[in-house]
Amino acid sequence: MTCSCGDVMSVEAESRDEAVAKLKGTMDQAALDKHVADKHPNMTLTLTDAHAQIEQNLQPAA
Repeated sequence: MTCSCGDVMSVEAESRDEAVAKLKGTMDQAALDKHVADKHPNMTLTLTDAHAQIEQNLQPAA
């Protein structure tokens, strides 16, 4: 998955559902807070919104 800031996040998985679950597990509140502070200053993003974006935007590797 490529974030709007250009950061690429990826996981190894057998299916899209597994990849979504793994990426959501990686992007917990602490990781989200750090990412937003580092890459998206002055932006508010909830964990629920971040997880929804993962579900919506995760694509298989090319």
